Amino acid sequence: MYAVTCMQCVEWPLKYSQAYSALGLRLTHGIMLHGPPGCAKTSLVRAAAASCHVNFLAVSGAQLYSPYLGEAEKKIAEVYSDDISPVYHY
Repeated sequence: MYAVTCMQCVEWPLKYSQAYSALGLRLTHGIMLHGPPGCAKTSLVRAAAASCHVNFLAVSGAQLYSPYLGEAEKKIAEVYSDDISPVYHY
């Protein structure tokens, strides 16, 4: 049941965007996966990205954190500096 719901939320809006717009449906902006370390959250996202033929970026909060003003924004800009679209980020 969970796999079907995940596929509907993540893959279908990318694969069938014309059908969504023709039906007047709003596209989802993403989903939040939560759970303890090691329960395959990243693997699930990688599989969904591969299935939809989109790019996948794995970014942790520790990579983006900086105590200095403006540094976190620079790091975010570096992550998204390549013109890659659409993208899953984790």
